[in-house]
Amino acid sequence: MKQSTEGEVRSWKSVGLNQKFPVLCNACNNEWGSSLETGMKNASAEMIKDGATTVLNAERISAIALYSQMKAFVCDYGQKHVAPFHDSHARQEFREDLIFPTGTQVWIARTTPMHGVFKGGYFKPSLSTPRRFQGYVFTISLGHLAIQVTCVRWTKKSNRKYLPCPLLTQGSIWNKLSIPIFPNCILPVIWPPLELLSQDLLDEFINRWKTLNVPIGV
Repeated sequence: MKQSTEGEVRSWKSVGLNQKFPVLCNACNNEWGSSLETGMKNASAEMIKDGATTVLNAERISAIALYSQMKAFVCDYGQKHVAPFHDSHARQEFREDLIFPTGTQVWIARTTPMHGVFKGGYFKPSLSTPRRFQGYVFTISLGHLAIQVTCVRWTKKSNRKYLPCPLLTQGSIWNKLSIPIFPNCILPVIWPPLELLSQDLLDEFINRWKTLNVPIGV
């Protein structure tokens, strides 16, 4: 398993959902964090282990999204050289009430279970983009299951106050490879997508937001 933030890579061996990153206290790891991991295992064990076709209802989708957001916070907060994208208020709201940060979206895909991925990064469109925004993207793969969490917000605080939050829309080439599950999806969701993410495509999936068009909501 590798974790990368702004060029720094940390590596460790891991199996399943048992990896721990030293940014949560013991109570968080062993209590509410453990509860989210249990929900994730119950919702996705066959997807992770066997890549089995799975019908996802609202409860399963919620479990996957909550687990993924927790890990996205961990990756974001665990970097050393860049200020976290999410502030302490966002983290506290999630810990206490499981409230997702505004602008969060989640996609799921299927990949080959060659190795795990635990990677976060940050992006900003060019200065010429109208009503500029910034974002954080986190990707994790567990066995056959790949999950990507993004969060986008306006760069200017005044836009955050008065404008609807921008949202990302994946390019049409990804529609056979990646399924949006949060915040909006058509239930039930049938996983896996029509096509598999090869290793090369997984790398492209991780980095697919480096080139952005104007998001929905602009």
